[in-house]
Amino acid sequence: MSTLLEIKGLRGGYEKEGYIVQGVDLTLSKGEAVGIIGLNGSGKSTLGKAIVNLIPYRKSQSMLYNGKSIENNSTSELAQLGIALMHQGGVVFPNLTVWENLSVARGRKIDKAYYDQLALAIPLLGKPKFYLKHAMSYTLSGGQRQELALAMTLLQKPQLVILD
Repeated sequence: MSTLLEIKGLRGGYEKEGYIVQGVDLTLSKGEAVGIIGLNGSGKSTLGKAIVNLIPYRKSQSMLYNGKSIENNSTSELAQLGIALMHQGGVVFPNLTVWENLSVARGRKIDKAYYDQLALAIPLLGKPKFYLKHAMSYTLSGGQRQELALAMTLLQKPQLVILD
């Protein structure tokens, strides 16, 4: 398998002198699934945020994605390259309908064949389109919000998905 992401010496945190993540080396191959485990507060979420440059302080010796340096890329540039982070807690836009959330995540017309594939794994997507176009996201249960957040992430067709 070829290398998708290679990180050497990653440090990251919220204060200039107080790195939460320190000296992380990580190599992920295409098609590989990796789990990071640890106690609450041990830096798992911060690691994901550091990879996608969502924290104020991030440094590394090197960060390569598909063989190209991403050390200085913004979060939006990383998303365009195919790196997606799904935050814990099912973050969605509460004042939009389910369908509007899906449309915002995709950024353009939703690919029906791909959507149908996702609907096999994500029960919320299997609901009638009328429901999806009229149900406000704030009315969803916690589990349904998680499903919607996962669908929003996967509709972007990322090569690398980081689940927090």
